[in-house]
Amino acid sequence: MFLLTKDKFVWRLTSVVTVKVFGIIPFAGIDLVKDVTLLGMDGFEKITINKFDLPRDAPNNQGAVVKMVTVMNNPSPIGMTLGSIVLDLFYEGTYLGQVTAQNATLVGGGSESPLELEGVLYRQTGTEDMNHLSVLFSNYLAGRVTMTVAKGVSVKPDGVNPVSWLSEGIMALTLTVPLQSPKPLQIINGIQIMDMGITFNPATPYVPTVLSKSMTAGVKFPFNITIHVQTVTNSITLGYGGKVLGDIQASVPSQVNSNLQDLIAFSLPSSPLVVMGDAHEYFNTFLADLTIQAEDAFTVVGKSNATAETPMGLVSLTDVPFNSPVRMKALNFNAQHTTVSDVVVSGGTSEHIIINVVIALTNPSTLTVAIGNVMLIVFDGPTNQFLGDLVIQNLNIVPGGPAHVPAQFLFHPTNPLLRDQFLSRFVAGDTFPLHVTGSPTGSTPLPELQKALSLVSLGCSVAGLIPPPVLFPSGRAISTLNTVLGSHTTSVWVDIQNPLPASMYCTSIVATITWRGSAFGTINQPVGFIIPGSGKTNTPELTLQHPQDLGFSVFLTTQFLTAYPGIAIGGGALVPFEMDLQFGVKVGGEGGYVATISYKQSIEILVRLTVFGD
Repeated sequence: MFLLTKDKFVWRLTSVVTVKVFGIIPFAGIDLVKDVTLLGMDGFEKITINKFDLPRDAPNNQGAVVKMVTVMNNPSPIGMTLGSIVLDLFYEGTYLGQVTAQNATLVGGGSESPLELEGVLYRQTGTEDMNHLSVLFSNYLAGRVTMTVAKGVSVKPDGVNPVSWLSEGIMALTLTVPLQSPKPLQIINGIQIMDMGITFNPATPYVPTVLSKSMTAGVKFPFNITIHVQTVTNSITLGYGGKVLGDIQASVPSQVNSNLQDLIAFSLPSSPLVVMGDAHEYFNTFLADLTIQAEDAFTVVGKSNATAETPMGLVSLTDVPFNSPVRMKALNFNAQHTTVSDVVVSGGTSEHIIINVVIALTNPSTLTVAIGNVMLIVFDGPTNQFLGDLVIQNLNIVPGGPAHVPAQFLFHPTNPLLRDQFLSRFVAGDTFPLHVTGSPTGSTPLPELQKALSLVSLGCSVAGLIPPPVLFPSGRAISTLNTVLGSHTTSVWVDIQNPLPASMYCTSIVATITWRGSAFGTINQPVGFIIPGSGKTNTPELTLQHPQDLGFSVFLTTQFLTAYPGIAIGGGALVPFEMDLQFGVKVGGEGGYVATISYKQSIEILVRLTVFGD
């Protein structure tokens, strides 16, 4: 027993010897007593586990078969053949199971002696025992050391018959055995995010909320036993460009599906992503790249807590580390040509015209991004001159598409000429190429998204009113001989149709009237009347000023009146004229946005000529 348990012991040799002097004179019956100090085996203090494996489930639901290779260091010069040795395994008082080594031999002289042990780790049912088992496996998977205990049960040098003193020594042994994976384990790898939602909140900058309904992870346990992962709680840290961005604080365990080979599918509940203070710029760049690139890559590092059903019982695994790159399709915003539809001029203020539009946005990624309110800048495509702002309330970008997003185009160019040209061409039904961009600070109140939105550069086009409307459906004109021959004027009233849903207040009318290519007169008159949205009204009396030269009088009598003889006899006639006009308006009403609409169209005017007037 001392040989097995002590670091050294004294071995006393006693004997009765016969000594011959000079080889011929014998002295018999001499007592010999000799104490020899030898190194003991010291309870095998330096035992290590070089291999630990659970190759299969144990039969009859007993637990798991365990195989391990331990290395025992014997400092004693005395070697020993142990034969068959049986050990019980414990951790924190929990009986784990029993293992047996066959043909075990301890080599003396400080040499290492490997023992191949095989047995069963039994199924645990008690709460405390399952907790101890959970700690044991968590530590092993995380690469941490767990101090287990092995106690001797029996030893049979010949494999059949025990030796009493040796069995007593073995049974007196209590071995402290450190259990640790011989190499670092990467249990969780190959994380894929099938979808991800990001919601930003101006009240909590740099703390967006993230969630995923579908994530998968490759899971490779170092054992070949049956393991069903039931729940997972992750502590996740995002990294980008070699910088730690922040932690995702997932507090709710998510249910998983572990029926797939070496793969678990799980979800990430809605959780705050707390971006670190020194990582704000990196996070800004991360979001910018997600916005404009076709794909992006980042890393997820952290620890997982999981519950798993095993042959040894329900195990709670804690702080299992993982480190995995993740590659995702990004929004690729700048690669798309956006379409704009449902264009409606709905109103106006003194500062701008309000144009409701619907924007078609395509999202090739699996990201859902709730951005909030966004303001982009709109430029004229050919000239790149400023046209106004595009305001999107509560922008929520979803995968697929195109998604039809309502927005408002606040039209207020700084160039008055461009303002009037755009509005006139819009009414005439033209199509306009536009360029929409973000601004460094004005696109969003969210500081983390300002860089991303500042890089947005979208091409799109807006169609005007199709078919082009008839703004002046009809009119009437009355002249007398006195006005025609004297002041060369005619009184005109024109019906005006508002092509816009927004009301317009008309401030002036400037028009050139021709008949069959010949000048017939001009109108240049300030006015003040309202045209209801999509409605029609009559102008007040307008004065048509005819050319005052003699040539017009000749033209009037020899061409115009001869073409419409009914006018000359006081009956009147419907005469088609060409009208080229500019009318000053305030879009949105009397307090609306000031602009000038230029328009050309044919109009039939009922013309009458009287001698003295009606």
